Amino acid sequence: MNTLNYRNQLVCAWSGFVFIALFLGGFWVIAGFVPPPSPANPAEVTATFFAEHTIAIRIGLWVTMVGCALVASWTVAVSAQLKRIDGAEVLAQLQLILGALLTIEFLIPVMIWQTAAFRPASNPETVMLSTTWPG
Repeated sequence: MNTLNYRNQLVCAWSGFVFIALFLGGFWVIAGFVPPPSPANPAEVTATFFAEHTIAIRIGLWVTMVGCALVASWTVAVSAQLKRIDGAEVLAQLQLILGALLTIEFLIPVMIWQTAAFRPASNPETVMLSTTWPG
């Protein structure tokens, strides 16, 4: 393995830790979504939460989305290492595809919450979190 390829893979591998830091920092610390708003809350309570914390939610979820994008680079690093194992080429490709789907799985709920945060004055029924928190 040449030095440049090794360095790129190392950066991609470390992006997994950066993902964890950005995801938890944005979702938990900045946006305040831990513990998450209950899906059993009335629509007015959810709308009030989003209206009172609009800026923090927007910034926190933006940081979370940046972190979610790093899942893709971490997945590439894991796949590259898995491909080095004899007979694991198919598993490396499968892991790469599933890692790409995982990135999308992280991003979709965050995008839905971002939409709710950008329209805090909307009808409370449209702000409810029933699409993102199973209840």
